[in-house]
Amino acid sequence: MILGIFLHATIAYKSGYHYGEWAFDKDFTSYFFDWLFLWINSFRMQLFFLLAGFFSHLLINKIGLIPFVENRIKRIGIPLLICYFTILPLTLLPYLYIQYSKMGEPWIQLRSFFQDFFLLKSHSGFMHLWFLQHLMIFYFVIFCFYFLRNRFNLSTSRLKITTASPVKFFFLSSCGIAVLSQLFPAPLPSIWTGFVTPIAQLLYYFSFFMLGVMLEENRSLFLAFKTYYKPFLLIGSVISVFIVIAVDSYSSLPLFSLEHMLLKVFFAFQTMLLVLGFIGMFLDIFKEESILWRYVSEAAYWVYLIHLPIVLTAQLLLIDSGVPGVLKFPLVVIVSLLLSFTSYHYLVRSTWVGLILNGKKIPSKKTSIQST
Repeated sequence: MILGIFLHATIAYKSGYHYGEWAFDKDFTSYFFDWLFLWINSFRMQLFFLLAGFFSHLLINKIGLIPFVENRIKRIGIPLLICYFTILPLTLLPYLYIQYSKMGEPWIQLRSFFQDFFLLKSHSGFMHLWFLQHLMIFYFVIFCFYFLRNRFNLSTSRLKITTASPVKFFFLSSCGIAVLSQLFPAPLPSIWTGFVTPIAQLLYYFSFFMLGVMLEENRSLFLAFKTYYKPFLLIGSVISVFIVIAVDSYSSLPLFSLEHMLLKVFFAFQTMLLVLGFIGMFLDIFKEESILWRYVSEAAYWVYLIHLPIVLTAQLLLIDSGVPGVLKFPLVVIVSLLLSFTSYHYLVRSTWVGLILNGKKIPSKKTSIQST
């Protein structure tokens, strides 16, 4: 989730193909940021949804279907509702300021928009909260699946993969992802953050969710990826270099052209190489519990929710600021990390917000000392 800061921080400084509006900095761009954006974007949310499916299946088997639904409503549904009326307006402010500035006086239009927004008369989609909306949809589907399984005593033995090796699983899953990728009307799978999600996007990310469910049923296969993570990450990263060159060259070609179809195939293989490679890397490297990484993992949910208004504002303030271009990206990342983690530590970790996001409210040092 924290990679979202690095991903969104690159967008203002990209040189090549991009879709959507942003605070583009015309004074400093580099194709390095095109590559970094594509590299992160090729595995970050795909890996997130795969792990979401993995732990959903694990949690259902551990606590039962109804407690699972209650847990997901508390941890995902309620934060989505609260963030829609709190964090989302903060995110929309710099984003809409950029758009309205091109049409004249932005503040009058912003005031009018937010008056209608809080009266539910206007909207601008979910922005970076789209993943919460997708999760709720996927949880509903998985709830229906398990409800029918329990109601009619259906077997889930088909989720077992008795003969698949990590390489075979990689190849077959890549082929499936490549087929689904062809449904996107863009050179590569893209993200639409509006209220009505394209079917192609839902199917694409739900496929990763279900891959996670399958891997939870096949723990030995899941653990086996740690043997292959080095070649997987290396090959996936090398492919990404060629794709970032090709996507800029092919972006002007007609949709669903042969070049776009082949590009999506290679991108699917890159995605699965990196997704499975990072699973294997974390299984191999992070064998023992770490206080630092536990803290980071607990903070990650909040850091992602709050980071985008900080990133956008920082990028906007640095345009025409006189700051050397080479320093802008690291400044945006450092400021966003500092403010996000600081807000988590003092405003979230030991409060009711932390209770909702993490399922527990962690006592502050001051509270712990007083109770002692």
